[in-house]
Amino acid sequence: GEIDQARRAHASAGQSLKSAWKNIDPAVQQSLVDEQREWESKKNRNCAKAAAKGGSAAESQYLGMQCDTRMTKERIEYLRGYSIQ
Repeated sequence: GEIDQARRAHASAGQSLKSAWKNIDPAVQQSLVDEQREWESKKNRNCAKAAAKGGSAAESQYLGMQCDTRMTKERIEYLRGYSIQ
């Protein structure tokens, strides 16, 4: 169903984020660490707000995952701009 689909998209985005990070020069990674942590905190705050709009536990989980996936995909595009490949 929709939750399973959201879960797969979420897992896929998480893997893509890790790949995008690994493709960045280690020296550049160092300069991005604080920014990456800030982004992670912002994503968690935003997606907690999105999840809070759910009328049930399942809907909250779904909305939270959707938010997380969307923000992660945006971050991947940003990080790809730093890619050494």
